[in-house]
Amino acid sequence: MIETTTSLRRWDGWRREVGLDDVYYDLRYLRIWQTWEGGEAVGVRFVHPLGTVLYPLLRLPLDALAGGAGAVDVRTAYDFGGPLTFSERPDELLAAFDAAWTEEARSWGVVSEFCRLHPFRCRHRPPAARFHADHYVLELAGTEDEIFARLHRSHRRDVRRARRGPFHAWADRSPSAARIAAFRALYGETMERRESAPFYRFPGPLLERLIARDEVTLVAVDDPQRPVAMALFLASGRQLFYFLSASSPQAAPQTPGALLHDEARRFALEQGFERIHYGGGSAGVRRFKSRLADSRVPYYVVRRVHDPAAYARLVSANRCAGVAGFPAYHGRLIGEKT
Repeated sequence: MIETTTSLRRWDGWRREVGLDDVYYDLRYLRIWQTWEGGEAVGVRFVHPLGTVLYPLLRLPLDALAGGAGAVDVRTAYDFGGPLTFSERPDELLAAFDAAWTEEARSWGVVSEFCRLHPFRCRHRPPAARFHADHYVLELAGTEDEIFARLHRSHRRDVRRARRGPFHAWADRSPSAARIAAFRALYGETMERRESAPFYRFPGPLLERLIARDEVTLVAVDDPQRPVAMALFLASGRQLFYFLSASSPQAAPQTPGALLHDEARRFALEQGFERIHYGGGSAGVRRFKSRLADSRVPYYVVRRVHDPAAYARLVSANRCAGVAGFPAYHGRLIGEKT
């Protein structure tokens, strides 16, 4: 049986029943992204003789699109989530959930579903999941020296070079208003310099709400005048996720970014995290992240069209044929906010 709720209290009760405490499965976290994506945060629960599935998602109205009146999409919030099983027979349970969820999505008028599956929690995946890429991970097993020795020699060299520079690295779980403002400013500068897509140009209030989460740590490197590299790391259970970053181009030759990730590694080890997840990205980004990591984890996504006819009409009406990304018209929705 499929049940849904937008109530924090009810969703928290469902999470307590299965012992789930993870930021990506907290509706409060989804509500932060609801302010950016639009729509509403919804918790989906499937109770079956084989066990329970929990699936938090954003339900996004498509009324702002040409031909989208009355239709909706569903997607996970930035960055991970997905249907999570609590069962001794998870694959059978997911098959039963998939059938029930398909009917539920039809009743909502869902056109498409986009889901980035949590790389550590979603070991068992819904039938529509497809392998996307390997993500880079640093396992925090061993002493600090042993972990450092496993990293790429070029990263180790850059860390040593940065330590000789005029930099100060720090990690702050409860940053001051001044430090939050500095991150906001540097993040905005970075997105502008990189000509990032509108989706990644997150507004200041959203960033402030993210940093206010207990799971978020701000890691940074300062030179004598100002921060030159800053990043948000998000705790998901005992995993630490490299989340959002910003940097000043002037300090790039002196590799403060290497020092930032060295500080994050030290912080994660001190706090008892099991690993750091760096993710994937473009070819250049992957080369950089590979130097920070010592292993990989497979990453899967769900790109599912529930109503092919409606999807085709939306793509045509909004002139999105050939547009990269899924759904093809999602950029039109976000573009309205920038």
